[in-house]
Amino acid sequence: METILFQTMEYQSDGTFQQIGYKYEGKEESGWKIYRNGNSFMELGPGYVLLKPKYCGICATDIDRKFLPYPLPQIIGHEVVGEYNNINVVVEINASHQARGIQNESCPFCRNGLETHCPKRITLGIDRLPGGFSPFLLAPKNSLIKIPVTLSPVVASITEPLAAALQALKVSTPENGDCVSVLGIGRLGLLLISALYGHRRKNGLNFKISAVGRRQHLSTLSCQMGADEFLLLNDDSQRQLEDSFDIVFDTSGSPLGFESALNLSRRVVHLKSTNGQEVMGMTQLTDMVVDEIALLPFSYDKLNFQWKSEKTRWKNTNVFISPGVSKSEMEKLVQASPQINFVQENEEIAFRQLRQPETILKNYALPLFDMAIVSCLAEADRIIRPVKGENLSLLKPRGAILLLNTGNGKPNLLEESIVKKGVKIHSSRCGEFKEALEILDQNPELCQIIEEKYITHRFPLKQITEAFKIAADSSESIKVMIEI
Repeated sequence: METILFQTMEYQSDGTFQQIGYKYEGKEESGWKIYRNGNSFMELGPGYVLLKPKYCGICATDIDRKFLPYPLPQIIGHEVVGEYNNINVVVEINASHQARGIQNESCPFCRNGLETHCPKRITLGIDRLPGGFSPFLLAPKNSLIKIPVTLSPVVASITEPLAAALQALKVSTPENGDCVSVLGIGRLGLLLISALYGHRRKNGLNFKISAVGRRQHLSTLSCQMGADEFLLLNDDSQRQLEDSFDIVFDTSGSPLGFESALNLSRRVVHLKSTNGQEVMGMTQLTDMVVDEIALLPFSYDKLNFQWKSEKTRWKNTNVFISPGVSKSEMEKLVQASPQINFVQENEEIAFRQLRQPETILKNYALPLFDMAIVSCLAEADRIIRPVKGENLSLLKPRGAILLLNTGNGKPNLLEESIVKKGVKIHSSRCGEFKEALEILDQNPELCQIIEEKYITHRFPLKQITEAFKIAADSSESIKVMIEI
């Protein structure tokens, strides 16, 4: 049994940091007990190993952490480079059964390639599992990925956000002739530009990459990292750019940024923001991103919707219908698609029934609905999180919500964009770390730009409060790194 005592800066519910004493006691085989200021704080089961973080980046999720629906206080930080058995590693963030090396054939999520959505997972530095802004870290043993010896550990610290950028690209893949924009030129936006540029070059494609943002001083760096042009966003230019792009990747982390993305897009808005705030009447948009759910205009062909990036080809057998959908619409659905099990019910009642899925679902691979059809955004909210305090949806991860054009009431910009313009809202979360490391290792010129220009500030852990202030100030920083 190992016993580790240390002090670290812990994030509080008001967004401040306090120095707190921790003790980790246990071992990989039997699990760990975590003590906070001498009191029992939490327990982790088997499958976690102890390592020493070396670097941990600050991202928008960290800055907005107090708005997210996960318990606080917590040691946060999830963009981790650490040392394990004298080897530099990056750490994937989802502590699922698979990540912990636990064979659990009863978990349909881990069994069907959705281990990053395992309902029993906790998440490094975000949901319960103590994170990387700390001298010590407990990480799922299968989440450690060796960093190539030719790659700087400092540069490797951006593996997690680069992997997230690559996942967004897989979900909303540009086609030849597309005009693509990245909105919000900052930490994630610049990496997404690089991912788009690399994808275009690798596959011999022809689409335009526009960096769109309010930070003129980042125009040169945007183009160095792969953009064809930089467009300054203000009130005048936003009107001129309306409906100019086939795909808009919104990395702004701002409700106003999402509104701009809807104005700029004519086909797809890919949402990467997890700011935890209400956006255009939707309170659960952040959870929609966490669950990687799409919000689409209704059409009968979309009942066959599949994520491009999904390895498993799902049969959309079970479709939930919100109570606001009229009886006549329900009858049309049943008549048009008799092979589908349509269920119309109160969202909370349906959620309770899913605890015995055979009572409500047919021929299901996951104990959740494949899709949902709603008549308004409030119903979409209730599908994403039907019960307060339960971080679970009625829908399977990477499912879709179809929004009917009912003509009732005056639509807001989000509803209008979906049902009148036909804009699809995509979302995504985690990506493949190994793929991100390979890209970094194979592109030394990109690594040089990252180390010299993208990582703008480095702070020791004891100055984390100052580091967060700098990270939140877009005029001073891009990526702020904590050196443990």
